[in-house]
Amino acid sequence: MTSGLVAPGVEGWHALVAASQAEPPVLALDHFLFLRHGETARNFSRIYQTPEEPLNATGEAQALAAAGLLGQRRIGALGASPMARAWRTAMLVGEACGVAPQPEPDLRERLFTSLWGSPVGTIDWACDPEGCESIAEFTARVRRGARGAHARHAEGGAGELLLVAHGGVLLALCAWLGVPVAEAMRKNAQPIRFARAGDRWHATLIGEAEAATAIT
Repeated sequence: MTSGLVAPGVEGWHALVAASQAEPPVLALDHFLFLRHGETARNFSRIYQTPEEPLNATGEAQALAAAGLLGQRRIGALGASPMARAWRTAMLVGEACGVAPQPEPDLRERLFTSLWGSPVGTIDWACDPEGCESIAEFTARVRRGARGAHARHAEGGAGELLLVAHGGVLLALCAWLGVPVAEAMRKNAQPIRFARAGDRWHATLIGEAEAATAIT
């Protein structure tokens, strides 16, 4: 599954793939939507963020724009990281979609606890900084959160499943599902549709480029 699996600009991508693919990519649904939260002040300044970091004005506008796109779809369930920036994004999107967000604690960003408040520099996913969540713990948690959200919605939910989380969670999901990471996918509040065809997952950006932009 790792053949052709790339993520330009992501240091330590090979380690993230290896950790993520410790278990096969088995999910109850054959497609779902994903949305990274809107921008925050510390996103912009490249500082490790605490769970309480709110959206800035740009992030609010980005979340509202995403809500406009997603409000045109039939969203049946909305699972969101409870970290403030993702939860606020989910609240704005949920209002447009007529769906109340449900907390998915396992979809929180990787807990770089000892680094909160310090400059990001370059994140090397092959490293496990002291006092932070390990890559193995993080990827296992993301898999658990995704599987749980899928299983609950598959039990009878109508409409599409939307997950609202973080950039690191997106990378872990792509590594697990075997989806290359295009730069456009990593933008704040860019809706993405993941779909399975046979034994392969693909990703498509939702928006103006949706019809032409498939990441395989």
